[in-house]
Amino acid sequence: MDGFRPEVTPSGWGEPSAGGLANEGGRCEDSPGAIPRKLPVTGVEYCVKAHPTCATEGAGCPLIVTINTAGALFSRVDGQGPDARAIVVELYVETDGDKIKDKLAELPRVIAQDYPGLDRSRVHAVGWSAGAGAVGRGLCHISKKSDFSSLGTTSDLYASVIALGGCGCASDYIQLAGNWHVMTFNGMEDPFNGGDSCEAGLRERAAVNGCERPDAAWAPLLPSDPHAANGDGSSNAEVLDFGACKHGDVRGYRGKGEGHVVSFKKNFDPKISGYDTVWSFLQGKTK
Repeated sequence: MDGFRPEVTPSGWGEPSAGGLANEGGRCEDSPGAIPRKLPVTGVEYCVKAHPTCATEGAGCPLIVTINTAGALFSRVDGQGPDARAIVVELYVETDGDKIKDKLAELPRVIAQDYPGLDRSRVHAVGWSAGAGAVGRGLCHISKKSDFSSLGTTSDLYASVIALGGCGCASDYIQLAGNWHVMTFNGMEDPFNGGDSCEAGLRERAAVNGCERPDAAWAPLLPSDPHAANGDGSSNAEVLDFGACKHGDVRGYRGKGEGHVVSFKKNFDPKISGYDTVWSFLQGKTK
């Protein structure tokens, strides 16, 4: 294991960027308050919804880039508490990692232009199903193939990669240079990404990130889990928790009897929501 590798290629933050382009008739009809836009360089459509405070410089708003989540996190910015001060984007892209890397590189710079309140140390990528593979592989490709990015930018733009119903890079998580938080959320009976299919990648990343328990075992999800509510201490839902980490937290969740889902509900009432878990996990996470 090579251990932690700081990002050494130049960041894209210093490059000039236009803001997002107007996109009348875009795909945001089912997401009240979301605005349809296009990226000026790659021309890809996206919807964005931001808490009003994020238009103010220095507001410290995180950016959460989502793929294939159907805008599931948009409603989170409607609240009044500090957790609602966020910018959420649904990016409409293909799910091939090599093709998506330029879009993932361009988007944070465009959002920074449009929302002066963006905290550039808190840019996160979240994907569901094929979107989980897209965010993971896309960011890995930015990191290991940055010379091929038309924007000349790298993975150090992002602080976290979250995969629901998928694993992203799987064992290739190790290729993400620099400080990275990683979380996965999967059903044990998922025909595409079973609950332990992400384990090798999580363990490699835990070693790279200098986590205190790199050999941790899956354990029953307790009601006191800081991110996933409604656990009952049984093996119906389990967590892989590597403890405190020097270079980014690493956690995995898996649900018994669950398929290709974004929540654990067969053995739980109320259900354990993957999106609730994601939102909780990301609070306070920085690059």
